Amino acid sequence: MKTKICLTCKKRKSLLEFSKNRGMKGGRLHHCKECRNRIAKDIRKADPEKSRKYFREYYAKNIEKQRLHRRNYNRRNRKKRNEYFKIYYDKYLSKNIAKTGWEGIKRSILKRDNYTCQECGLKTYGVYHKDGSGSNTMVKDMNNDPNNLVVLCPKCCFIKTLKKYKGDMSKGKHMKNEKRTAQILSLIETMSLASIGRKFKITRQRVSQIVKRNQLI
Repeated sequence: MKTKICLTCKKRKSLLEFSKNRGMKGGRLHHCKECRNRIAKDIRKADPEKSRKYFREYYAKNIEKQRLHRRNYNRRNRKKRNEYFKIYYDKYLSKNIAKTGWEGIKRSILKRDNYTCQECGLKTYGVYHKDGSGSNTMVKDMNNDPNNLVVLCPKCCFIKTLKKYKGDMSKGKHMKNEKRTAQILSLIETMSLASIGRKFKITRQRVSQIVKRNQLI
């Protein structure tokens, strides 16, 4: 295993303990991660307001770069993040969430199913009502019996919703609203997309999608 001496702590450590940098000899920084983290922490502690200002300005200038980095990191470390959030949820959020009400019920179902989708086995935090009473329903009208609740990932939840409302297009959050579509198509010749959007309280882009889907424009 290749090693390197840190210029700060003077200890010989594995190359994995040094951050990558193409501008340095050997492609690694001369200071180990532990020393750099300690120095950065001391700097932030010495002048926290200056550090906050610097990071705000840096993020504002490199917002797209930061979003891309975060997206790629989340994609590469999905399992690690799921385990972290599970520990964080149990250790911190559970203290601030009432044990009664929907959040308490949801937490108990997540623990029962081990935070795992019961269809595909993916780690997730979504709880699904088997009878569909959780969609567009007042909390008091939901059937929150434990036997009616199951942990599902968004994809499996969507598939189950499609199967449940197949053949009945007037129901379901993710299905077409045939009545609204028919009304929009009847008005497209006499009204603008923006006017139709205001009438049905949807965006002009959504109206355009509905019309294009029906191959009228």
